[in-house]
Amino acid sequence: MRRILLFALLTGMVSVFALNPAPSHALDCGEHPGKPPTIPEAAAVTRDTINLAVTAIQAYGQAVNIYLDCLDQNQEDQFFNMTKEQQERWLNDYNTLAEGLADAQEALNRQIRIFNSRQSSIDGDS
Repeated sequence: MRRILLFALLTGMVSVFALNPAPSHALDCGEHPGKPPTIPEAAAVTRDTINLAVTAIQAYGQAVNIYLDCLDQNQEDQFFNMTKEQQERWLNDYNTLAEGLADAQEALNRQIRIFNSRQSSIDGDS
């Protein structure tokens, strides 16, 4: 009798897990990457400073992309338990982070162009 009851309990547990499988990926995407690094003004920096900014933006971009990829993979699971307002806030936060990365990359590219232009005029004056 105990064996039948134990079997029934185990079978019931298996069927519950089969109906509600755990997601294949974790819902925790880690810590938010935060704000992008500060972009130096090219008018008064060295090549080393520009290179450090490039490295910082690349590292930030990688962190943002990993975070956004995780959010993408978990969106359906997260939206299932959210109200419409929470879903809109989630999308707004997602888009703000993606746009912030693009803005930081564009700002860095502008400063690199200014720096390179300044270097060309300095090299031409020599």
